[in-house]
This record gives sequence, C-alpha cells and structure tokens, in this order.
Amino acid sequence: MQPREKFLLRGIDALSTEDLLAIILSSGVKGHNFRTVATRLSKKITTTVSQGGNLFEEMQNVPGVGVVKAMQVLSGIELGIRIYGLDKDKKVRIVNTEQAWNFLQYISRYKQERVVAVFLNARYELLKKVTVALGSLNRISIKPRDILIPALTNNSAYIIIAHNHPSGDHTPSNEDILFTKDLKQSLDLVGISFLDHLVISENGWSRVEV
Repeated sequence: MQPREKFLLRGIDALSTEDLLAIILSSGVKGHNFRTVATRLSKKITTTVSQGGNLFEEMQNVPGVGVVKAMQVLSGIELGIRIYGLDKDKKVRIVNTEQAWNFLQYISRYKQERVVAVFLNARYELLKKVTVALGSLNRISIKPRDILIPALTNNSAYIIIAHNHPSGDHTPSNEDILFTKDLKQSLDLVGISFLDHLVISENGWSRVEV
C-alpha cells in the first residue's frame, strides 16, 4: 500500500517515518526512487540526531536529497513542532486524565475506530505513542499482549490507552470494560501501572472505570 493510500485509509498515526518522508519526497527526486530515498533519509536522520550532528547538512549527503528537499523536510518537522506547541528541548509529560484527553482528542475525527496506546517513563514523560489496532474492540482481535509487548520493549512505567467511537456516543461498552480489566491485570503482573482508558468521540469523552 502506498503511503498516500495508507494515510487516507488509516490516518497519519499509521504511517512510519519512511512513509511520512515518502509523501514529502514523492515528487522532484530526479533519477531516484523516492521510497528508497525516504528509507535512506530516515536512517540518516536517526543517526544524525543521536550523534548531535548538523541535520540540514547530513541530509544533503543522501543521494537524491539536495538543498531544497532538505529544507522541505526540516520545514515539515518545524511546522509540526510549532502547530502542536512542543518545545524541542522539553519532553511531553502526561500526569492526569485531562492531559491525556488533550493529547489524544485528535482521534475523535476518525471515521474508523482505532486503539492508541501511550507509553510513559517513570517521570510520566512520553516514550512512544502507537496505534495498536484499527476497528472496534468487539470486532478486532486485539489482546492485552498487543500492548504489553511494546510496553516492555520501551521500558514503560505507565500506560494510557484510548479509542474513538465514530458514532458520537462515548459511553464505554461492555467490551471496553472487559478489555480494560484484562489489560490492567496483565500489566499488574509485570509491574507496569495502568493509568487510563479513554473513550473519545466528537461529542466528548469518558473514562473506562475498572
């Protein structure tokens, strides 16, 4: 599936870094396959950021990426930071339900139900946010392990999950409650704290109580 098709079908959270870069680079990469360039560029960005190098200069060393494309990618990164009000030197922290809602309310606009997991460290700082399933909890085969495994992989101390109800009714279903209980029990066994499960719709949100 092409990145643009995936974007339209599943939303931006389902896109990998390579997919996002491929969309930015989808035209104007003369003489190079833009998907190959996107993959190489993603690796270059990761390496450069981890080593504290000059990202603008290093991106231009990737075949197919010149000054203009490097500017486009950096501009896209900066635009995202400004729109979402993120301080580049400050980690996102989520310490209560209201902050979780503010961070995740964007999923209310999707027409297909999706389950999003947020992984936090011991200081409640964001480690990773992952769309773990598409569909409804009573129609998809999501299991607690689908959240438990990435939680352990990312050395999470706390977990928040949320899913949207496209119908507009944000009342937790029986399936929502049962899944939340199972997930909490699984996390308790490995010493990871479960903070919240939010049901979000265009008309508001609810907290799944267990």
